[in-house]
Amino acid sequence: MESTQCSKHVFSESGFNYPCQKKVTVERGGKPYCTIHDPEYVKAKDEARRKKWAEEDARRTAQWVEKKELRKLQDTAVAGCKAINPDNPLAVAEAIGEMYEALKFLLDKYWKNQERDDTKGFICCITPEGIPQYWRDARQALAKAEMK
Repeated sequence: MESTQCSKHVFSESGFNYPCQKKVTVERGGKPYCTIHDPEYVKAKDEARRKKWAEEDARRTAQWVEKKELRKLQDTAVAGCKAINPDNPLAVAEAIGEMYEALKFLLDKYWKNQERDDTKGFICCITPEGIPQYWRDARQALAKAEMK
């Protein structure tokens, strides 16, 4: 190493550039560099910075996608509530818990009392009156939701 001064030029506060005043620690491609301006060190530092930015970008993108999916789900839920009761969709939303419990009860009851109807190709639970019991129970749950 012939030179004792780094070959990189840096900018001063006034905007003019001047040679780096640090001592030479490594020589790359025939040019002397200090530790800070060593091309391999600079490249590794840039790669680390890019990797960090890529991770942050991936995290932000995942958050954005999650928020977008949540907005879609909320819009779908509001549209569903409006389809059930256009005049008062909030009442439907408030009754969702009760409807869930009623439907869970109905499904449990349905599967316990199932009969195979080979002519129609599906399982049904029919009361003596000819109307499936689970339909009447579901209508009662919806009527209760509409009254709120």
